[in-house]
Amino acid sequence: MPYRAWALIEVRALINLYGKDTTGHQVLRNFDLVAANSGGSLVLAGLVEDLPLTAILQYFLDEDDRRSIFSPTSKLGDDFLRLALGIGPKYSATAKLPAIEHLLPKTGDVSLAGCMDKINGPNGAPVHLLIVGFDYDHNRAVFFRSAKAGSPDWGEANLPA
Repeated sequence: MPYRAWALIEVRALINLYGKDTTGHQVLRNFDLVAANSGGSLVLAGLVEDLPLTAILQYFLDEDDRRSIFSPTSKLGDDFLRLALGIGPKYSATAKLPAIEHLLPKTGDVSLAGCMDKINGPNGAPVHLLIVGFDYDHNRAVFFRSAKAGSPDWGEANLPA
């Protein structure tokens, strides 16, 4: 699957740059903003969880982990759209959530804003996260961010009160 291959390359590049025993927070402290989508979001999640880079690599090398996260959708409508028109989700979002919470026991159920409070980038402020997804129900991109956006039209992060 192409995006898993890109995520695998991403993790291997991080290992090459930072070393196999480097943890996620050590990597994140080098950035003011980290953006991800698809399989790269899982890499980012492992960094936020503060896993060693080799543990993040295992998400993509371990077949059971891969199958738990990338579980094909079982909805007939989704299958029809994908086969007939080449659109629609390939993987089940419902099945993905429990798998992610299992792989990320410390941060799997924490908001993006809450998980970045103590991870500061080179400018001394918390590292900002941006995850881009696609909402097939509304046929549009969706953005998940750890900080307020700079324009009222861009929405707001799920920031604690």
